[in-house]
Amino acid sequence: DTGHMLSSENSDTVRSLASITKLMTVLVVLESGVNLDEQVTVTGTEGSQKIRRGMLITRKELIDLALVASDNLAARTLAETTGVSYDQFLITMNETANKLKMFDTSYSDSTGLLATNVSTAKDIKLLVQETERYPVFKNSAMSEKSSIGVWVKNKLREVPFKNTNQFAGQLNIISAKTGTTNAAGKCLTMLFVENGQRYV
Repeated sequence: DTGHMLSSENSDTVRSLASITKLMTVLVVLESGVNLDEQVTVTGTEGSQKIRRGMLITRKELIDLALVASDNLAARTLAETTGVSYDQFLITMNETANKLKMFDTSYSDSTGLLATNVSTAKDIKLLVQETERYPVFKNSAMSEKSSIGVWVKNKLREVPFKNTNQFAGQLNIISAKTGTTNAAGKCLTMLFVENGQRYV
């Protein structure tokens, strides 16, 4: 709240950010104004253990999968079902980063799988603070586990999934995201409240 930097090391270093990318993906979807309860068809070819190409699923469920389970196919589908081309969606991600003064950030895909998705700790701080405007980020960050309903052979089946963030449910988290790739290593960003004070 005070803007005081408690600790900093290499906070200006540009690095791959892995699935922390998905915070921006979901932010752009929310700011597009699309109906989150609308069912869309799963697109893309990214791997997923929960959904597959051709399934019908709501955008809200895709957001849960992207933020809680860090599902790459969910993030790709979100980017491809907002009424613009995938390339235009990526342009909007980068324009949004620029608007937030994240000048050392660049997005090449909506999942974080590409090593060319890069940012700095200082830039990610600006992004995670911006996500506070949308309750969906807190709901996802605080969910230790969730589930979606998918149709399999004409039967509705509940598919459970766990949060990739081990702190979910243990702290009063407003927004958070984990990430892991070979290029980025293990990543975590969180905005949480402790003793009435917000920390990133």
